[in-house]
Amino acid sequence: MIEIIHCITTIRLGGAEKQLLTLVGQQVKSGYKVTVIYLKGTPELKLDFEKLGAEVLDLLGDKLFFTQFFLLKKYLRNKKSILHAHLPRAELFCAMTKQKNQLIISKHNSERFFPKSNFLISKLLARYTFSKSSFCICISFAVRNYLIEIGEIFEGNKLDVVHYGYSENIINKVKTSDSSKNELGVSEFFVFGTIARLAKQKNYKVLLMTFARICDNHNNVKLIIVGDGPEKHRIIDSAKKLKIFEKILWVSHTDDVYRYLSAMDVFILASNYEGFGLVLLEAMQTNIPIIAPNNSSIPEVMGSSYPGLFETNNSLELLSQLTLTFDEEYRNNLVKIYEQRLNMFTPNSMHEKISMIYQRSLNFN
Repeated sequence: MIEIIHCITTIRLGGAEKQLLTLVGQQVKSGYKVTVIYLKGTPELKLDFEKLGAEVLDLLGDKLFFTQFFLLKKYLRNKKSILHAHLPRAELFCAMTKQKNQLIISKHNSERFFPKSNFLISKLLARYTFSKSSFCICISFAVRNYLIEIGEIFEGNKLDVVHYGYSENIINKVKTSDSSKNELGVSEFFVFGTIARLAKQKNYKVLLMTFARICDNHNNVKLIIVGDGPEKHRIIDSAKKLKIFEKILWVSHTDDVYRYLSAMDVFILASNYEGFGLVLLEAMQTNIPIIAPNNSSIPEVMGSSYPGLFETNNSLELLSQLTLTFDEEYRNNLVKIYEQRLNMFTPNSMHEKISMIYQRSLNFN
């Protein structure tokens, strides 16, 4: 039996963390022995991983850097398992501490290795982890191309792209749950919504400005914003200045994405870029019409000819798209392609591709 050790910076509710949960579920079903190690933060998904049959170690959680270094090095001693690292801090730790392990790294973001550090330092650390890895998995061609362009990884036979797979849990909920509109008190409204971190990357400036214009012509609209982050106060201030604060249902944190997705008539993503955009798969699974910008990985997920794409940062084009969605026929046309798109992102397909990379790594050694 192959043993897989996943090391990830956190196991809080986030795109990379939720995707790891999906991957681990498939791996356990296939007979792998799976261990998950996290470095910091509240282990929000610990019980979820354990219910799937994985072991979650609190060995390193929130300990000092050098303590984590020596503990992980000791833990990995004499283990010949696959070591799969997710997110930069975990990648670096695994590159520094790996013993006889085959190191696989997954690149989840279209960002520099350490965005807040010096550009050269970030590049050198990224190249170091890449050099120590047996294989590097990028979650989209957009991520791969960006990281090659800035010189943090290099083209070659140790580099591969494996798209995220959707979570089967949401499909199960779609089949058994009713709409949450009544529960959330928005049953009388046409509801737009987004689920995204309150960060500059997500471009809330354009989203709020466009929604304010919608409100000028429509009284019965609401906007649901699900997310938290460093720009929270600035985004709330913008909503107040635009006089739409009362039109917005603010949800800072949730472990039930479906509850809010099912209350939306239209899902909006306004991001300047996305590494993948897992929430797009979640919205497709719930058959919610999606309006999103035509940038980075988004056309990979939605399809380059998807009619609901708009030019990035173009408020007028976004306004035009949102206005079209008041028409039921237009909304129905948007969701018609979802089944075909979702077939490209099954969790089993993702698992099989990653398993092949593991095997290539073992055979190479």
